Amino acid sequence: MSDPTIFTYTVRDELGTEASTLVYANYNGTLETVDGLVGEWLAYGGLIDAATSGQIVGGAIKIPATPDGSWKTAPAAGSRVEQTALLNFHPTGSNKRQGFDIPALVNTAIAAGKIVTASGPINDIITAILAGFTNGHFADNFAQTLGSFADAAVTFRKHRKQLMKSTEVFTD
Repeated sequence: MSDPTIFTYTVRDELGTEASTLVYANYNGTLETVDGLVGEWLAYGGLIDAATSGQIVGGAIKIPATPDGSWKTAPAAGSRVEQTALLNFHPTGSNKRQGFDIPALVNTAIAAGKIVTASGPINDIITAILAGFTNGHFADNFAQTLGSFADAAVTFRKHRKQLMKSTEVFTD
């Protein structure tokens, strides 16, 4: 990997103000495990805890990934991230929903203003999410396994970064 893995730690002071610190780490992805990275995160967190008068209240490990060589090498003409698919799933044993967004939805996945969920790429995504992966399942933000597909909708969400990049400013 060309980019380092990032360990983050969020520290809260006595006034409730939070700040984050980052630690960059290179590792051998063919030898290191996720559990090993978590262990390193905890070990370094212990060093930070000893050096801060604040309380470590959270953090994360961000592992950069490189796109697969078989994926698109450039966006398709006319693609816009505002045209977003919202796929909703029910966690097992719950009526609540967990949504997943897919920005720049392909036009072929839309028919009569609705997302085609019975076949094609959206059906493939739904099937994969419900099936899970080798050693785990997709879940909601409470770690409840997703048990069924609820619905899908086309939404148009403003993505300010894209709008800023596409705006031209002319000066005299």
